[in-house]
Amino acid sequence: MQSDFIQFDSVALDQSARRLKERPNADTGAVDAIMNSIETWLGRADYPALSRINPYAVQQLSGIPVDRLVPEFLQGVHAGVFDLHWDVHCPHCNMITQEFGSLADGIGHSHCEMCAVDFDVDFIQRVEVSFSPIKDILDIRIPPMCEVPAALSPQYLIKGLMPAEQRSAEVELTEGSYRYFCPLTRSIGTMIVSGTISADVQAVTIRQMHRTFDRQNIQARPGRVRFTVQNNSGDISGLVLAENKVAPALCVTDLAPRLTGLDLTHYPVFHQLFGHQVPSEREQLRIEAVTILFTDIAGSTRMYEDLGDAAAYNIVRDHFDILIQEIEKHGGVVIKTIGDSIMASFTGNTGAMDAILATRERFAQYNQNQPEARQVRIRVGMHRGPAILVNLNGRLDYFGSSVNRAARLEALSRSQELTFSSDILEDRRVRNLLALRGQRAIRKRKVMLKGIDEAQPVYSLSIA
Repeated sequence: MQSDFIQFDSVALDQSARRLKERPNADTGAVDAIMNSIETWLGRADYPALSRINPYAVQQLSGIPVDRLVPEFLQGVHAGVFDLHWDVHCPHCNMITQEFGSLADGIGHSHCEMCAVDFDVDFIQRVEVSFSPIKDILDIRIPPMCEVPAALSPQYLIKGLMPAEQRSAEVELTEGSYRYFCPLTRSIGTMIVSGTISADVQAVTIRQMHRTFDRQNIQARPGRVRFTVQNNSGDISGLVLAENKVAPALCVTDLAPRLTGLDLTHYPVFHQLFGHQVPSEREQLRIEAVTILFTDIAGSTRMYEDLGDAAAYNIVRDHFDILIQEIEKHGGVVIKTIGDSIMASFTGNTGAMDAILATRERFAQYNQNQPEARQVRIRVGMHRGPAILVNLNGRLDYFGSSVNRAARLEALSRSQELTFSSDILEDRRVRNLLALRGQRAIRKRKVMLKGIDEAQPVYSLSIA
């Protein structure tokens, strides 16, 4: 497939698919789903979908779950088949304001030219991760774009205007202020409609120049308006008309499902293949909410004294194996280990709770074959709240009061006990999970936590 804006090498795509499927332990079903989706979108000429492949869109076409697709996408990036995109979206219009190819280039603040607003970049709410075939396979010379939110009442007057092409469209306008723009070239202008209603169709001509319109301000009267756009640039253009206002912040749940920046960092394969990708030392990436847990071995000091360092260390490693397996199995990642302690994070509360509950049987089996002095009993603390993703000694880490609170809750736990905050218990899915697991004996108490003036309710349950 060849055109001025699309270059596609089907042979290179087939070769890449074979290379990915021949990899040891490859999920061939997931690879086929990805490649078939690319072929489907090519057949539909759906270039926006191809330039930013959303794993959830592949799931919709194929039925293959996202958690199977993402690892294969990442393997494809590592093998040089796909490019990885971190896209920052405006909270008001959802346009892509910035993109970076590596987490090392991540930014904490951005600016939307369309809305003329600055905003903080939230790693969950406003950072989307997508993929695209490398340019040697598919070169789409059309910039990525997003649908304009319904809150702005957009009217797509002209789409896909090729260079040197001219096209017209009519629209009925009432009194007010409007914004006309091209989401591809990011050209923008303002139109004021006022005065008496015009009986005649009013003609407005706009020329698309390189990344700008020749007119940034237009006045008209209420009534019919015929827009004529002449594309004098070398890019594909278009014209969208919308109310000239900043829309309320978009709720992510109202948008199409997408892979967030935080989601991606909770795939172990991301850390295996791209562990070097961390924010710059000066950059801090805001996260609206993340679930943090801390664990340690109760009585570990006594264990080291009784067994000696070498034997105790082997037990610590065994206990790490159990915890790490269950954490990763339930969608979490280990942030770091300190001595016999683990700090881990999850995108949601239920994964964290399920992981800890799953360790009960694992440790019970482990302890069955051990004398009393070598048995492992853990303590756990869990909290959900806002945090900042940072670079600490070349690794991803979290910073903030939510992290501190999770650590303090762990310190409150007894042996074989999980202590968690009301932010966890207030999650209906957590309550349902606890009921399903028969965990109804929850101990509640109020405690003073460092840095908080009032006593806070905390909840504990046995994980023996």
